[in-house]
Amino acid sequence: GTEMNAQFHRFAREELVPDIDFIPTYGNTLMGLAYSKPFEQTDNYSIIYYPPNPRAVIELVTPDDPYETVGYGKTGRVMLTTLTE
Repeated sequence: GTEMNAQFHRFAREELVPDIDFIPTYGNTLMGLAYSKPFEQTDNYSIIYYPPNPRAVIELVTPDDPYETVGYGKTGRVMLTTLTE
């Protein structure tokens, strides 16, 4: 996959496609799509995802330890838990 950081989010919104509503998403075939929360400038272009509940839970963890979640506003690796049969 690829990443979308706050710098690219700002670039896409303000320079690449300034006249459309740019909505970041994260997803895969196991969980479907996680949409980002509606854009607010006070978020400083951070991307905050809502997982497709109740069938999936996403957490941000440190790259070295999948049991250690990262703090709010920090960068980490996405850990996906699917709740399917």
